[in-house]
Amino acid sequence: MSASEAQKQTTIELTPAPTNDQSPKRTIAIAIDNSKYSTHAVQWASTHYLNKDDLVILINVRPTYVIPPANDVNYNEYSAKIENAYVKASRELLESQLDILTAKGFNVKAHGLYGHTKEVIANYVNENNVDTLIIGSRGLNAVSRALLGSVSDYCAHHCHCSVLIVKPTTE
Repeated sequence: MSASEAQKQTTIELTPAPTNDQSPKRTIAIAIDNSKYSTHAVQWASTHYLNKDDLVILINVRPTYVIPPANDVNYNEYSAKIENAYVKASRELLESQLDILTAKGFNVKAHGLYGHTKEVIANYVNENNVDTLIIGSRGLNAVSRALLGSVSDYCAHHCHCSVLIVKPTTE
């Protein structure tokens, strides 16, 4: 697969059979990544927020990447290899969280997307009539948030739905 073909494969969709026949009352999106903060947000949501008649949409955004220039590297081959690794990691993450929520009886869909994380999440929830976005917080201080940027802060300001930010525990 060439680099351009890999980047065009922007969406991974996983949808198991619904666990109940009711139409969902709410659509809840949970933004996930490979961090412990994200895992905590999913666990917290499944215990404290989600209802069995909700539609839960897991969103994972694969990062954009910069290829360093190198004379001895075939750009297309290298780019496709990197993107395929990102797709595989995203699929595995989505499947693992989807399995956990499905086992608890929730109706779940999973979407692996590509791009700049905060913008992709905000655009997705705004375009898909999501009622609530749940996102984990890394617990950064104000200086770190200013330097690194905060996905949760961006989403709180740019999403048209409620944004629930799950803060990390002391553990």
